[in-house]
Amino acid sequence: MSTHHFGVDDLSPIFKDFSSQSPHLLISLGGYFGGFGTTFEFSNVADAADVKKLFIRDIRRAVYHAGLPGFSRDVPSTAEVLRGLIAESGAKRVTMIGNSQGGFAAIMFGALLNIDYVHALSAQTLVGPLNRWKHRDYRWPHVAAQLYYKSLFKKKYWDLKKLLQSTTGKTKFNLHYGQKDPLDSVNAEYLRGCRGVTLHSYPLSKRQLLKHIMDSGQFDNILRGTAE
Repeated sequence: MSTHHFGVDDLSPIFKDFSSQSPHLLISLGGYFGGFGTTFEFSNVADAADVKKLFIRDIRRAVYHAGLPGFSRDVPSTAEVLRGLIAESGAKRVTMIGNSQGGFAAIMFGALLNIDYVHALSAQTLVGPLNRWKHRDYRWPHVAAQLYYKSLFKKKYWDLKKLLQSTTGKTKFNLHYGQKDPLDSVNAEYLRGCRGVTLHSYPLSKRQLLKHIMDSGQFDNILRGTAE
């Protein structure tokens, strides 16, 4: 079964391919594509990998706080959807990966579900208004506005540091960030010292970091579940 590469006009928030006999499941949580929509991130490079795959994207563009259309309505119900899909896959080992806002989601759901491994690239960990103001991270104001509006009457998971304090310690959270992007460094450093968190800094920009992860073979290890 080949992974379908969805365009930004497709409406499905989930695509799964559990046909592999591998005991490893890769879950990719998409960030935002060009400011116009969301994509099933990493689907093109993961297509040939002999692992189970699950691609998620945030159609409502509220940093996953407004649920997945047709499946869930908020963070807790989305976590239950993911829990059911993980059980359906039959996987013995699970890795979550995400970039930018998708990195936030990978950390959040990784903590809620006690996932084995999380790899968050250039993760935006500061999404709450007070944290954004305190650390002067004013990027993506339209995304922040959607988050605050669409999660107005829902349970909020804006502060990952508080969430990580309640984890069991099973999950290994790997935050990869480029030192040449000061705000990416600030967002990663915010979680330094949290349970299970390891920071991986590179003398690169955000764009260079993603290319390095691909070219160095690290992404292949993440795909196979051999990168902790």
